[in-house]
Amino acid sequence: MTRRVVLVLEAQAELEAATVWYFERNAKIADDFQAEIVRLSGQAAAMPLAFARTAESGVVRRAVAKRFPYSVFFTETATGILVLAVAHAKRRPGYWLGRLPA
Repeated sequence: MTRRVVLVLEAQAELEAATVWYFERNAKIADDFQAEIVRLSGQAAAMPLAFARTAESGVVRRAVAKRFPYSVFFTETATGILVLAVAHAKRRPGYWLGRLPA
């Protein structure tokens, strides 16, 4: 069974903004960044319990990117994962808490 990966609008905007930032410097690095986020999201969907819960929320897990100062914050759903943030390491911790579904 394939598990779905869904990004909230804010996470999609963060991914796009970071990709543009990398693209303005080097198109290959931008491609590598996107591939890393896709890889992380796929791993999170396949094995969500492999990722530690965050201190900010007991239901949100964090997947840390390799080579890039970014993390994917996600929560499990019945059919896969919901990505709440594609967050730069320097962002304020927990800024994405308001994106949790009610």
